[in-house]
This record gives sequence, structure tokens and C-alpha cells, in this order.
Amino acid sequence: MQLFKELLRNDIKNRYTGSMLGIMWSVVQPLSSLLIYYFIFSVILKMKIGTAYEGVSFTFWLLAGILPWFLFSEVLPRATGCIIDNASIIKKIVFPSQILPVVTFFSGLVNHCITIILFIIGVFIFNHEAVNMNLWLLLVYLVPLFLLTTGLSMITASLNVFLRDIGQLIGIVLNIWFYMTPIIYPISAVPESFKTYIIWNPVYPITEGYRLLFFKAQLIDSWTLTYTYLVSTLIFIIGYFIFSKLKKSFADVL
Repeated sequence: MQLFKELLRNDIKNRYTGSMLGIMWSVVQPLSSLLIYYFIFSVILKMKIGTAYEGVSFTFWLLAGILPWFLFSEVLPRATGCIIDNASIIKKIVFPSQILPVVTFFSGLVNHCITIILFIIGVFIFNHEAVNMNLWLLLVYLVPLFLLTTGLSMITASLNVFLRDIGQLIGIVLNIWFYMTPIIYPISAVPESFKTYIIWNPVYPITEGYRLLFFKAQLIDSWTLTYTYLVSTLIFIIGYFIFSKLKKSFADVL
């Protein structure tokens, strides 16, 4: 536990070392994204959702779904390079290096919590009639998000040691994955022939779950939630297994 705390503190500190604003970038970056989305979708495009979330502005509907994606898409690329970034430690010290992707997730979780606070403030200011939140239940979605993100991170981080193209490829995969997830469009807009594939996307229940908690104070249906937990747990187990098999050769390659 002490090692985890030390690595987490160093990761957060090193992200902003040398910058004038330091940790304040954790506020500036998500706030700028929230303001940009608000300006584009509410002021310029004046987008509407439909009847599914009546009374909710398109901007906050979009932002509620994009919050977990922010965390997922921030952590996965950073965690992919975590073994290479900590090569000096891995070559000198014997420790459970599986902890590195976990540290990266919790480091990103700090930004995630700040972004959620900013989002809630924005909803209360601009769309307060839509507020019907049950924030305690966010943990229900953070658990599979942790398992999914960390499992994939273990896979990409371990493979990236031997094939450095993985770090470049992950950006392309995330870009495709983003548009294959109903974040900037509702699931109702997807043609029936493609809807089945979209629903099996393990990130979709999490993004939709956030929206339901923020605006309807309810959980997604039990079948979908169970599926999300099963897939996320399976990916985590696979990731842990691959990482454990490959970690023996890390020091030699690095």
C-alpha cells in the first residue's frame, strides 16, 4: 500500500512538473472541454435529444456520457507507456509491476472527480430543472470502468515493451471506439442492423449509466449491468495473465 501511495503521488506530481499552473491544469483542461462542447452543441448547433431525456439540454446529456470516456481515453494511452516510462525502476527493483497501470488509473481518477464536480456545478447553473442525481451509485459504474481500463492497460502496456507500435496504434483504436459508442448521438439514432453491435460495446452501458444516474437517478437494467461486469472482469483477468507472463522479460528488453 505504501508503494502504491508513493507511485500515485509521484505520477500526479510528475504530470505537472515544470508547468506554471501545476495541479490547476486538472481544473483548466476539463473545464475548457466542457465549455467548448457547450458552445458548439448548445449555442451554435442547438442540438436536441428527443423525448428520452426530456428537459435535459443536449450539451449536458452529451457531457454526462463523455465523462467516463474522458477517464477511459486518458488512462489507456498513458498506461500503455507506463512500463517504458518506469524502465529505470523495473530494471533495478523487484516489485509487482502490475501496480503501474492501476496507479495510472487512479491518477486519472483525480481528474475525473474534478471534472464531475465542474459538470454538476454547470448543470445546476444552466439546466437545474433536469437535476435528479444519485451520485453514490457512480461506484457501480466505476468498478467495471476500472476493471475494463486496467485490464486493457495491462495488455497494451506489456505488449508495448516488445512492439512499440502499440503506443501509436492505441490512438487510432480509441478514435474508432469513440464513434462506435453512442456518446455524441443517442442509441435511437443507430440503424437496427448496427444497433446489436453497438449494444455489445462494453463502454456503452457505462456512458449510458452515467446519464441515467445524473438525470433519472436510476441504474441501467440488470442484464446490461451484469454483462458489463462479466466482460470487464474477463478482460481484467486476461490482462493480468498476459502481463504476468510477459513481465519476466521486461528487464531484458528495456
